[in-house]
Amino acid sequence: MQYTSNIRNINNMIQNEARSRAWQCANAIRTEWTKQLSGQRTGREYTVPGTSVTYTASAPGEPPARPTGDLAKSVNVKVEEKAGIAEGQTGTEKPQALRLEKGFVGVDALGRRYNQAPRPSLAPAKEKALPEIKKILERRWF
Repeated sequence: MQYTSNIRNINNMIQNEARSRAWQCANAIRTEWTKQLSGQRTGREYTVPGTSVTYTASAPGEPPARPTGDLAKSVNVKVEEKAGIAEGQTGTEKPQALRLEKGFVGVDALGRRYNQAPRPSLAPAKEKALPEIKKILERRWF
């Protein structure tokens, strides 16, 4: 009788499942984030630069308005492994995302300082995605 170890196969199955769940969790946040970036706002009305299209900006505390949709389109998901741990990440490379989320102090074309109040969208998206993330992580593995 010969003994065959399946430890390597089992370890691979666990790693694959961990990567899959990390992606699913990050994607749950991405889905909610893009939802946060859609819908009507209650701020002032503006014209989309370079067009004759108008849109209503967000008021302080509302998620940012979506005049072009570039921010929502830029939200992506990736999974990285660090020291054998799968880590799902949701993000964007658009620099305005952080400024909108946290607020900022700016200077207008005339050199006047102004405060831009936060327009959070990621934090509310994470909160809203939390029940789905818990379901994903609490599922039976095999």
